[in-house]
Order: sequence, then C-alpha cells, then structure tokens
Amino acid sequence: MPPLVELTVAAAPPFPCPATLSDGAWPAFEALVGESGAGVYQMPTSCDFLLKRHLAAFPRERDLLSLALHRGVAAAVARPAADLARLAADFATATKSPPDEALWAVNAWAAVVGPRPAAPVKPKARRRSDAVAVGAVTERRILTAIVAIGGLLGGGVGNGSLLLLFALFDGGAVTYRVTRDGVAGPAVAGSMTILIALSMGVGALCGAAGAALGWWMGRGSERPWAGFGAAWGAGMGTGSLFLFITGPGPITAVLIAAATYGATYTCSSRGGREV
Repeated sequence: MPPLVELTVAAAPPFPCPATLSDGAWPAFEALVGESGAGVYQMPTSCDFLLKRHLAAFPRERDLLSLALHRGVAAAVARPAADLARLAADFATATKSPPDEALWAVNAWAAVVGPRPAAPVKPKARRRSDAVAVGAVTERRILTAIVAIGGLLGGGVGNGSLLLLFALFDGGAVTYRVTRDGVAGPAVAGSMTILIALSMGVGALCGAAGAALGWWMGRGSERPWAGFGAAWGAGMGTGSLFLFITGPGPITAVLIAAATYGATYTCSSRGGREV
C-alpha cells in the first residue's frame, strides 16, 4: 500500500482575488504579518525587507503591497470606519494601477491590520505588536538623528568656511565694519579663532535643529541619507552665501535653519504620505 501523502490547502483570502494576481500571495502575506505583528506597517523599511523575503515568488503582489504601504494605505485602514472603496479608488488613480488590483491591495492590508474589537483590559505580558510599535518610534528617532547630523555639518561648515578663508589671508584676525542706517561705524576687530568657533557652532546648531524638525514634521521613514544630503547642501549653501552677503549674525543663522527645514521636509514628505 503506497504511503499516504498529506496535502495542505492554503486558506483562501476573505476577499476576491483578480485573475491577474496569484491566490498564493495572500497566505504568504498573512504569514508575514502573523510572524511580525500587525504593527509591522509602522516600520516601512523593515516591512519592505519582509515583503521581499516572504513574497519573493509573487513580485506583482509584493510591489502592490509595498506601494500601498508607502502611500499610507496600511495606516489608513488601521483606523476605525475606514472607507476601503474610496481608498482603493484613490490608490488606483494615484498609482495608475488596475482598479481590481488596487482593491486587492487595500483589502489585504485591511484584513491584517484593520481595527479589532476592544478586548477586556487585564494584566498581561507585553505583546509582540507593542514591541514593533516601540521599535518604529526608535527607528524614526535614529533616522531623524542621521538627517540632523547632515544639517549640523552643513550649517557648521557653511557658516565658517569664508571666515576660514579670511583667516588664511589676514594673519589670524579680521576687521568688520559695523553699519547702521547706511552709515559706516567704527571698525571692530575680533579674534579670528573665537569668531570662527562661534560662527560654526551657531550654524551647526541651527542646521541640525532645522533638519531634524523638517524630517520629523515631514514624517520621514525611509532614505535618511537623501535627507542627510539635502540638509548638508542646504546648510552649506545658505551659510556660505549669506555669510558673504551679511556676515555672521542672527540673519544668517535663521536662514540656515529655514533652509535645512525646507530641504528635509520636502525630502521626507515624498514618501509615506497618505493617499
């Protein structure tokens, strides 16, 4: 008698699957969320890695789920009373995806991260999904710190580069002429070393603060090195330009902070926005 072979039939998804997509993608996606927790969507970079690993055999479905993740669909369906039909229509329009495939992606995320009925409150161990949420906050802080370092370096170097050049040709001291109401005042001489240190320190603080605030307000969640470069370029360029035009002072410092804020906010808000 031949040995018995046990066959395992994958569970069908609780929503229609278009003919252009594979029925096998849903069980793989459900297994991913089952292992990582419903809050996995809060860490887009980690979630992308898991999608590539679990849905390697389903590239079309993987790309749809990833695109929906980065356009805020997962976060939207996690809220109570989410309008899945509207989200699917907006997602299809924004990404030029077939409507039935867009609806599949929205339904898939809704099935795994949608709101659940409230359970009675009782003492219990911390769940894995809670750990994922804490990890998402930590990851966001790390990414913000990376971007802030770019603003710190750009603002510091930009607000001191010209002074360093002046020092090379002025023997360690520089003279600035203070003007008031368009009339030149007395010449003021200062120690070049102290002046450079103060100028670079103020520029670095303003650049770091502006970069960090812009990345955080823009909800940056991916490509932190792009934000680092944007903050560096904005701080360096603005500091050098206005140091040359106005000299070291509060105007240049404020402009460095504003430039790094604008650059990193624009960079971070290109990803992770809701549909």
